[in-house]
Amino acid sequence: MCLTLTENSKLKVAEEDIVCYKVVLRQYSGVYRSEFYAYLYETGVLNKHPFGDITITTLPRITTYRSANFNQQVIAGYEQVVERGFHSFTCKKDAYKYAGCVINRMFHGISKDVVVVKCIIPKGANYIEGTYSEYPNYVSNKIICLGEI
Repeated sequence: MCLTLTENSKLKVAEEDIVCYKVVLRQYSGVYRSEFYAYLYETGVLNKHPFGDITITTLPRITTYRSANFNQQVIAGYEQVVERGFHSFTCKKDAYKYAGCVINRMFHGISKDVVVVKCIIPKGANYIEGTYSEYPNYVSNKIICLGEI
């Protein structure tokens, strides 16, 4: 999962708790697993990212041109992204839309284990805003899972 940065994205320190939402896989009561990297979240526990600070990386943006005879990939510019950190959605509605995509991709449309959990990025955490799959998202170095909604 990569957070794509916009021209307005900048690293910030949370001045108060920030409500956010994650799409996760239910493991058992109060414990959830992330879609990527299989990170485990336990309800009510402060999670600190094992890689520490948020790192911004510049990657090429690839465009593929397809024709009957060949596929050609070209670099169509560069974009700044954040790969490591706790990714979360800024809005519940977008989290539910993305959850539907996860269910279709991973479980062919049937799963009771893909859930949306409410979280907070705690006051004092480092975070940055951007987009993931066109949905507004955060990446933070700390997060607390509050439970399913």
